[in-house]
Amino acid sequence: MTELQTRAQFSMWAVLAAPLLISGSVLNMTQETLETYSNTEVIAVSQDSLGKQGTRLVGGALSGKDGTTNVWSRTLADGSHAMVFLNVGALAANVTCGPSCFGAIALDAKRLSVRDVWAKKALPDLTEATLTVEL
Repeated sequence: MTELQTRAQFSMWAVLAAPLLISGSVLNMTQETLETYSNTEVIAVSQDSLGKQGTRLVGGALSGKDGTTNVWSRTLADGSHAMVFLNVGALAANVTCGPSCFGAIALDAKRLSVRDVWAKKALPDLTEATLTVEL
């Protein structure tokens, strides 16, 4: 797997509250893979005490005929939500969670705080309940 695929897989395991598994030799890991598997913010999502599994908000089966993008969300114990924007296509695509997407998880606030757990930094607040990510 590429590093991007490893990160996508690890993100999905975290939002689905699935056991975190390493599918390779820990003796031959690249630095990037080690950083993926040791990201404390993603591990915190996975190990959240609420234990609630995430759900798909946008998209369908990632078979190609139903599209290549999804948005997933998991409610966390503190009331926040972890979200995964996923593109399994060969080409870059914009993946959007708009008002109906955020409404599906009861978020209709005028201002939402966003954090990129892979970059380990806060992103600008959302003020119109729409987030588009190019993946």
